[in-house]
Amino acid sequence: MMNKTISQSEKLDVFLALATTFKEQQKDSNSSLNSFSQALNGNDRQLFQQKLNKFNSLDEKKKQVWQTFWLEKIKQRSKTLRLDETIHPEQIAEVLKHEPFLVQVLIQEKLPDILADKVATVLQNQPLLSVVKKKAHHKKVELPKPNKKVLSLIRQIFLDNFVAFEDLYKPLDIDRLDTKKLGNFIWKIGIREIAIFCRGIKTKEDLANFLKDFEEEQTKEILLKISNLRDIQVARVTKTESLINEIFLLENEPSNRIRCLGLRLISISFINRDKNAQQYTIQKLPIEIGNILRANILTSTNEYNELKSDRKRIYEEFGNEILLLATEFLEDI
Repeated sequence: MMNKTISQSEKLDVFLALATTFKEQQKDSNSSLNSFSQALNGNDRQLFQQKLNKFNSLDEKKKQVWQTFWLEKIKQRSKTLRLDETIHPEQIAEVLKHEPFLVQVLIQEKLPDILADKVATVLQNQPLLSVVKKKAHHKKVELPKPNKKVLSLIRQIFLDNFVAFEDLYKPLDIDRLDTKKLGNFIWKIGIREIAIFCRGIKTKEDLANFLKDFEEEQTKEILLKISNLRDIQVARVTKTESLINEIFLLENEPSNRIRCLGLRLISISFINRDKNAQQYTIQKLPIEIGNILRANILTSTNEYNELKSDRKRIYEEFGNEILLLATEFLEDI
């Protein structure tokens, strides 16, 4: 089962929602809310006070809406209530492959026909494919059926391996990319980063030598992006050089270089986001690519944590740049 950790800011929102509810039940004064902050450390106490001040500035109707939202979040926090439509079939197959045949069938029966067929194909399970195809043609399948309580438990254990959009705390535009769009975005920011690197190459000869390993279509994409780039600061080119050197040492095949560069860039945008947000994007990708992104997020987070505060700001700006590109990408679709 996936570990659904939450961010510190979200924890404090939950804490405030519980505190306000407790205060109402006790019919206590406003001062009781301030007393809750005494249980927190310095930084958290300050952030909690800011949230409390913002809450107190709301009118009564908005307070009730805010409380209801967070109390529902608390109730649903431990459960994913539906299978998000953006999950890659390989991710579902990876969860199901260790399950008994009957469990696989029970889960497959709840999947849309096209997705069920893709999952069964990934699993290379011919009996399961047979059941899926019979279901698609509305043919009767004779299998033992557990009672509703067991079925519900099987379904929830399966769903807990994944994250749905509504599980996200403050979703961003990058979260709105489905599997296909996410793959395209990874590729495009990889191409863009190589184009930025090329801006630092001084001569046409050196540029031609650098691009000679790429396929013709890839070279055209890179050259087009170079021509469309806005002014790029020297510090930005320097950061790109370190990423290019890192990726090109690990990958020899041009397509892998572009894709891995895109994954590395996305990982930087996730350094300050919680596990749910990270998992939500990872689960949209094929297993191998998703595992690369997971490893990159860990690498980027470790790098970020070792930096001093001024260098951290540069890293955060880099991540914010990727998030902005995701917004622009969505708008251009």
